[in-house]
Amino acid sequence: LAGGVPALTRLTGPLAFTERSLRIPGVTGYALGGPVRLDADTRADGVINLVASGRFTPAGVAGALNHPAATRLLERASGEAAHRTTLTIAPAGFELRAESDLVGIALNLPAPLRKSAGEALPFTLLRRPTNIEGQDLDVLRATLGRLVDVQLERRREGATHRVSRSAISVGEEAALPAYGVSVNLALPRIDLDAWQPLYESVSTASARPGTAPPAEEFVPDTVSLRTRELVLDGKLFRNVVLGATRTAEGLWNANLASDLVSGAIAWQPSRS
Repeated sequence: LAGGVPALTRLTGPLAFTERSLRIPGVTGYALGGPVRLDADTRADGVINLVASGRFTPAGVAGALNHPAATRLLERASGEAAHRTTLTIAPAGFELRAESDLVGIALNLPAPLRKSAGEALPFTLLRRPTNIEGQDLDVLRATLGRLVDVQLERRREGATHRVSRSAISVGEEAALPAYGVSVNLALPRIDLDAWQPLYESVSTASARPGTAPPAEEFVPDTVSLRTRELVLDGKLFRNVVLGATRTAEGLWNANLASDLVSGAIAWQPSRS
């Protein structure tokens, strides 16, 4: 995904361009594991609008991402679905909007993310450039229905981007923190036992020989959890509220309240 745009192959069709304009009247090709059609035109102000519509497969997305953890996660998805992506290219940068209802894709994940191929679960990916105090930034936002909201603010460093802050929220809309990584879980029921095997599988893939360890930019700094039912280690905890923060030294401090147990917790995860 060089520059954030998937590779396009087997392109066929006309292409017209001048020093100031680009026109693509229905070029066909292959991307993300499925066929794609490209249409583009240039506005009077020089802004290029490009629309890509076609189909994709989870394996095609995994191949484009080329990340072991993403590949392991996408192994839980099967089928194919339609997508539509709009790319607006202007002197200030490019904006992207990709959408799919995921009809045709089955997700073999624990609740609440399990779905059959026939169910719709709208997916949207947005990317827009921004400039704050002279910094060249962009913001990525991915949503999965009203269940998952992920936001990343990235800072350009040479030819690459580095995540400066991010928010991951399940059950509520995400909000970027002042710094670092925030995780928020707000669901009626959270079964951590059901998610544990997948977490271990993804972590193992990320830590396999020859791959980089998990980046510090994706390690949570704050975690909040609210649920009526929490399943952990075979036990059911009711009306759980948890808030945890990580210090610069890696020490976690948390406050926990529930019907069964309440109090303050501090722990230092193993670095092994």
